[in-house]
Amino acid sequence: MKKYKKNKGLFINFFKSHKYIAMLLILIVSGVVISFGVRYSVYAYNVLRVYYLRTQNFYFNSNKLTLTGKTYEISPWPATTDQTIDITMNSKDNSLKMTTTDITYEVEVSCHDNYGDNVTRVNCYLKENDSDTSRRTKLEGMEIVYDEELANTNTDSFKVVVEPVNAGEYLITGNRITVEVEARATAPYTQTLKGTFVIIVGDYGIEYKIKDQRSQLYLDSIITNTLDYSTYFRMDFPINVLTFDMSNMIYNNCTKIDNVTTGVDCAYRVSQKTIDNTTYDYISGIDFKLSAKSSMLVRFYKNGSNVNSDFSFEVGGNNSSIITYCKLNTDDTTKITRTTACET
Repeated sequence: MKKYKKNKGLFINFFKSHKYIAMLLILIVSGVVISFGVRYSVYAYNVLRVYYLRTQNFYFNSNKLTLTGKTYEISPWPATTDQTIDITMNSKDNSLKMTTTDITYEVEVSCHDNYGDNVTRVNCYLKENDSDTSRRTKLEGMEIVYDEELANTNTDSFKVVVEPVNAGEYLITGNRITVEVEARATAPYTQTLKGTFVIIVGDYGIEYKIKDQRSQLYLDSIITNTLDYSTYFRMDFPINVLTFDMSNMIYNNCTKIDNVTTGVDCAYRVSQKTIDNTTYDYISGIDFKLSAKSSMLVRFYKNGSNVNSDFSFEVGGNNSSIITYCKLNTDDTTKITRTTACET
C-alpha cells in the first residue's frame, strides 16, 4: 500500500511540473469523449425517432437507401453508355403493416470524380420514369401512394442516370465516379434516407495493381480477371528498375517469343543489359493467359537504389505505374503469337 501511494505521488508531481502535457492530455481525452458522445447521441436520436415514427404507423424505406447511408460499388462501367441505377421506395414494414396514407418525398442527386479538377466527365440526373426527359438533379412532390382498394400500392420508384460526357472521352479505366443520392420524406412526417454509389470505369473486366513499400526488396503485381471466360494479358517493365523473378509460376511453361511458331499460352520478351562489360539477356515483358474468374501474382525484385522507392499502384490513383499493362487482342483459338498486339 505504501508503495502504491509513493508511485501515485510521483505521478501527480510529474503532471504538476509538466502542466502543458497535462493540459494536452485533458484536451485529447475530452475530444475523444465529446466525439464519441456526439456520435452516440446522433445514433440514439435516429433509433428513437424511427421507433416513434413506427408507433405512428409511418414507414419510409428503400431497396438501396438507408438511414446511415449504405455504399455500393458498381464495376466495371465501360463509360460509353449511360449507367442507370433503379431505386424503389416503399411505405411498408411487411406485407401486413404499412402506412395508411400517402407519403410525399423529394430526391436529390450529386456526383463527382476522383480527379478534383474542373473538367466535367459525367452528368448525373434523375428520372421519374423512362419517359421523363427533364434531366433534373432534384425531384420534388414525389409520392408513395396508399390505396386500400388497389393492389401493389405503397411503392414508388425513380432512376438515377450517370451520363458520360462526349461518350466517355474524358474517362479512363480506373476512374471512380461517386454518386450521392438523398431521399427526404416531407409529409406526413420527415425522414431522410441516403446512399452512395461508387462507379469504377473499366471495360475489360480486368483489374490490376502493384503492392509495394519503401525498403522492400521486391514488389508484387496482382492481376485479376473478373470475366467468366479466359483472356490474354501483357506486362512490360524496365529492366534497369525491375528484375523478373524466375521462380514465378507463370514462367514455368513460358516460351521466348522469338521461338514461338504456333499459338501459346505464355511468351516472354528479352532486352539486353550490360554489367561489367558483359551483356546479358533480361526478361522485359511477358504475355500470358489469365483463366476465367482468377487472379495471378507476379513478383519482381527492385534493382539497386530502387529498393528505396515505393511503386505501389492502383488504377484510378494519383501515381503512374512502373509496369505497363494491356489486354491482348487474341482468344483461346489464336492464343499468343509473335504478332499479337494490345487491344486498341
